[in-house]
Amino acid sequence: MALRCSASGNDQILRCVSKNAEVSVLSIVGKHLVQEAQRRHQTSPTASAALGRALLGTLLVASLKDDAETVQISFLGRGPLGQMTTVASQSKLVKGFVSNPLCDLPLTPQGKLDVGTAVGAGALNVVRNHPRWKQPYTGSTPIYSGEVAEDIARYLAESEQINTALGIGVAFSTQGTVKAARGYLVQALPFCSEETLTRLEKNVASMHSLSDPSLDMTAREMITRLLEGIGTDSFSDPVFPEFGPCGVDDLKPRMIRAVASLGASDVRELLSENGYVEVKCEFCAETVRFVEEDLKEIFTHS
Repeated sequence: MALRCSASGNDQILRCVSKNAEVSVLSIVGKHLVQEAQRRHQTSPTASAALGRALLGTLLVASLKDDAETVQISFLGRGPLGQMTTVASQSKLVKGFVSNPLCDLPLTPQGKLDVGTAVGAGALNVVRNHPRWKQPYTGSTPIYSGEVAEDIARYLAESEQINTALGIGVAFSTQGTVKAARGYLVQALPFCSEETLTRLEKNVASMHSLSDPSLDMTAREMITRLLEGIGTDSFSDPVFPEFGPCGVDDLKPRMIRAVASLGASDVRELLSENGYVEVKCEFCAETVRFVEEDLKEIFTHS
């Protein structure tokens, strides 16, 4: 069973198609799951902002896909943050990591966290997988800004021919903890009229910064604002995303494979030094410890 890491709180994903059936909007609020990521990885504000944006962005992309599909997005930037990878599963569980969780930079001249410089230039790689597919789908585009949302939107346009407006923001308290995390993905559907596009562009341009800590906006309110003057139809049932899975029962099979891949001699050396072998999941910072009896069983069956 896939175990969640924390209660979802008010985190949710909503979907709505406009009244004229010309626009689809997804919105997400994800403060609690980003807080959980910050707690687990002990990330700085800059790293928390980057990882939080990537977590929400991956969930939004996964919400465009089949329910059984898994989406992995990797920012392979050359900035001080290093690699950043996030994975969203079919049940809207999401997890991720950054190579340098302590990366923190001076604020930009506008007083913003400098996520773009932290990520740096490089490549954005996407891997999509489905149980029925013979092999995963992979796509890659350059990192254009490093601000995450723009890069994901460009990937969707260039690699999957899906034109979207994508906005993601993570807001912080004065103590550097996550105060809010939210985002939206707007997609013009086939046969969308010029009139609707014009109004949509105006609404997107007028959206407040999602990184503004004083902004208090629910997932429903974001959709209503984005479809102002166009009209909303019925809203989907909300989906409640969470950080995970990272329960020991879920992690242990993968950890066993990792230990077996080390080889018996290396494992014996670690065991003689520490009395155990410990494996850490880079995605959720959870550790699994194997004692001598566990290791004997692993190598008996490997």
